[in-house]
Amino acid sequence: MSDWISVKDVLPPGRVGVLIAGQLGSRRRNIEQTMLPAGQPFVTAAEAVLNDDGSLYYWTGHHFGGYEWEFDFEDEQATHWMALPEQPSDI
Repeated sequence: MSDWISVKDVLPPGRVGVLIAGQLGSRRRNIEQTMLPAGQPFVTAAEAVLNDDGSLYYWTGHHFGGYEWEFDFEDEQATHWMALPEQPSDI
């Protein structure tokens, strides 16, 4: 059973940490820091920043700060999202 939700069906709430999955395209800027080649699948923690109308403005890193952590990749590269799992209780 998969809890992945297509971004075509519904976007996550804005500024809430989620996992996103997709495939890197060729037009990347800051994502080069991950050293992943174009076409590489990815999964990462992120937050959606939404426009006033609820459409996606951009993805940003979840609990990361600074320009170097901004994903700044083509929004269509993130194709699915899911809620973050609960943290372990013994942390």
